[in-house]
Amino acid sequence: MRQKQLRISGYTTTARMIEQLDVNSPYASLLYESELESVSNTWAQDFGGYGYLLRQSYHHERISCSSKTNGTFFVEHPQISFLAAGTPGMLPQIVSSTEDGLYSRFLIYRITGPSPYLPLDSCDNSKSSVRYYENLGMRVLDMAIHLDGSPTFVSFSDKQRKRLDRYFEREYYNANVFGNEDVSSVVLRHRLAIFRIAMTLTGIRKGESRSAETEIEIADEDFDTAFKIGKVCLRHSMLVSTSLKHGNNNAHYKMPDAQLSLFAAMSDEFKTSAILEEASVRKISRASVFRMLKKAQAYSLVSSLGGGYYRKNRCGKENRR
Repeated sequence: MRQKQLRISGYTTTARMIEQLDVNSPYASLLYESELESVSNTWAQDFGGYGYLLRQSYHHERISCSSKTNGTFFVEHPQISFLAAGTPGMLPQIVSSTEDGLYSRFLIYRITGPSPYLPLDSCDNSKSSVRYYENLGMRVLDMAIHLDGSPTFVSFSDKQRKRLDRYFEREYYNANVFGNEDVSSVVLRHRLAIFRIAMTLTGIRKGESRSAETEIEIADEDFDTAFKIGKVCLRHSMLVSTSLKHGNNNAHYKMPDAQLSLFAAMSDEFKTSAILEEASVRKISRASVFRMLKKAQAYSLVSSLGGGYYRKNRCGKENRR
């Protein structure tokens, strides 16, 4: 008899993970590790390269496995969350390049600098702290039981959709024009992540109130929370993406918006000579400037007026840093 185990270890074979996702369906599984090394060590083995499963599961695409030893499994709607912590040096062992589709499916938060020292106090003597997370877990279980018996359709409001579109249209064009085109998928998938966070918050509210509503529009408060989380994680993902290289060169973190800042510094109408002069001060090459202007025209951020003059279009004017 196969048993549901919603918690999945990072040290799991590919075949076993597919089997467990099949057993756990229709409920989501959680792969949680406090050290990324447990995952990277597994992926280094022939039996443990399950990165592609995470890519497919992100979009709930059908996954399958067939072997003489393990038989055949088809998971029609895989659902799995992946939560892990690790040092910056561990990430490239999981994702070596931004061209790896797995990178754009992660929400990344990079912690820098030393944390403050937290002194001991009388709260540490409380017996209730031992059961703190257990009690939270029981609250989540109660909500899950209610939601399991009350399917819910969650949607954005028109105002929320327009706000998302304004922000992500700008960020998408910024990634293509001023950064590396291979991170444009990072932008688009953060838009999806924001919806999933907002959907989860909506589910929590319904579960706590024991509501029987089947169609719920995301509350503005939950949308704002999800939007802020998504924006912060997107900035962190863009920052960390500059440390991922295709070759073996040593990588250093650097802000990826040098060209964006240059473009934002230009007036609504500017000359080629003016942007080249400013680029020289910022140590940006002529070739990079002309390449940027070509892409900016292709994505309708600017229009060429001829004679070395350019005018920013609507999207271009919104780039204010």
